[in-house]
Amino acid sequence: MDLIITNANILTLDDEDRILFGSVLVEDGIIKEIGRVRTDNKKKVYRVLDAEGAFLLPGFVQTHVHTGQTLFRGMADDVELLDWLNKYIWPLEAAHNERSVYESARLSILEMIASGTTTFLDIGLVHNTESILRALSESGARGVICKMLMDGDGIPKGLAQDNSESLSEIRFLKEKYHRGCNGRIMIGVGPRFALSSRERSLVEAAEFARGEGLIITTHSSENIKEVLSIRDRFGLSNIAFLNKCGVLGENSVIAHCIWLEPSDLEILKDSGTSVAHCPSANLKLASGFARVPEMLKYGIEVTLGADGAPCNNNLNMFNELRLAALIHKPRTGPVNMNAKTVLRMATIGGARALGLDSEIGSIEIGKRADLIVVNNRGIHTNPVDNIYSTIVYSSMGSDVSCVVVDGNIIYQNGTHYLWDLDEIVRKSNEEKGRLLKRL
Repeated sequence: MDLIITNANILTLDDEDRILFGSVLVEDGIIKEIGRVRTDNKKKVYRVLDAEGAFLLPGFVQTHVHTGQTLFRGMADDVELLDWLNKYIWPLEAAHNERSVYESARLSILEMIASGTTTFLDIGLVHNTESILRALSESGARGVICKMLMDGDGIPKGLAQDNSESLSEIRFLKEKYHRGCNGRIMIGVGPRFALSSRERSLVEAAEFARGEGLIITTHSSENIKEVLSIRDRFGLSNIAFLNKCGVLGENSVIAHCIWLEPSDLEILKDSGTSVAHCPSANLKLASGFARVPEMLKYGIEVTLGADGAPCNNNLNMFNELRLAALIHKPRTGPVNMNAKTVLRMATIGGARALGLDSEIGSIEIGKRADLIVVNNRGIHTNPVDNIYSTIVYSSMGSDVSCVVVDGNIIYQNGTHYLWDLDEIVRKSNEEKGRLLKRL
C-alpha cells in the first residue's frame, strides 16, 4: 500500500537544505510529493502516518560496520588495536559458523534500524557471507555487503583464504544477490587492511571491484603501529600504498584515516576516495583523532560509521553524530563540524560515498522513500530552536519512532514488523554460547 506521512517537520537534506512543514507522499516506494499534498483527486488508497510534528528526515547511511562482530560485544574492551585483533577478534571470527553469523547479523541490523539507520556498508567476514545477506534480505533494510579478503602472512588458519577463491566467491555473490530485493542488496569487495593481504591480492581486488562496478572498502591509517609497519615494509604511507595498488578511487570507502601524512590528503582528494569516520571506535581503541575538518576543507567526502560492537560498543548513529560534532572542536574551534555538516555526513554524504545519492540520502521527489521519524517531544530535546542542533546534540536512538525503507514501514514504536525482537535477542545469546565452546 502507498504511504502519506503527514504533519511532519521535514528536513530534506537536499542541495538547498530546505526545511518544510507538511507531508510526504510515497507511491511504489518513490517520493512523489513533498510539502502540501492533496489526495482528494487521487484514486489510490494510502496508508496515513501522522508524524504529529516530529522530525522527518532521510534514513542514516552508515559507511563502516562489522555485523559479524556483534556477538562479541563487551568481549574485547580496553585493548590496543593490534592486540584487540590478534588476541580477541580474529580467534572469535574464526569460530563463527553459518548460524552464528546469521544471528550476529540479525542483531546488528535490528539495532541499526531501531536507531534510524536504513542503509549500511558492511566490510563483512571471510566466510559465511551468505548468512549476512540472508539477514539483510529479511530485514527490509538496505545495504552493501562485502566479502572480506585475507591472504597475508600470519593470518589465522580459520580466516586465511586464497585471493582467487575469494574473488570467485564475490563474483558468484554478485550474480546471485546484487541489486536483489528491489535494489536493496548490493555486493562489495572488502580487503581487511594492508597488513592482512598480499600486495598482488590488493591489486587484483581493486581491479576486480572496478571491473565489476562494485564498492571496495578497507581500513587504513587507524593505528600508529599499523602505519609504521606499512612504512617499514613498503616504504610508503598507508594511503600512498593503497593508491599504488589501485584501491583508491570513486568506488572506494576507506575507514578511519587517522594517521595521515600531509600528502595523503591530496591523494584522497585527487582519487575521489571517500572516508568513513568512526569516532566512538577511534576513542575506545585510543587510535587517535582523524583530521576530519581538514579533509572536508580539501573537498574529501567524509561519512560516518559505528564500526563494530566490540570496539564501540553499539551501532547507534546518534552517538556517532554527537561525537563527530564535538571531538574536533577543542583542536579546530567551535565553529567547525557544525550540526548541519555532521547530519549531512550521515545522510546524503554516506549516499554519495556508496554511489546511491541519486536514489537515497535526501528527501526529494523521485528518490526512494528511505525515511525516519524522530520524536521531538522528549524532555531532553525541548525547547526546540535549531532542528539540526536538536537532532545532533540532543536526540537519541530511542527517539526514532518509525523507519521506512523503500516506502515500507519496517519499524514503528519499538516493533519490527518483519522480525520478532525477543527471538533475535534469545537466539543471539544462544549462538554466542555455542561459538565460545568452539574456541
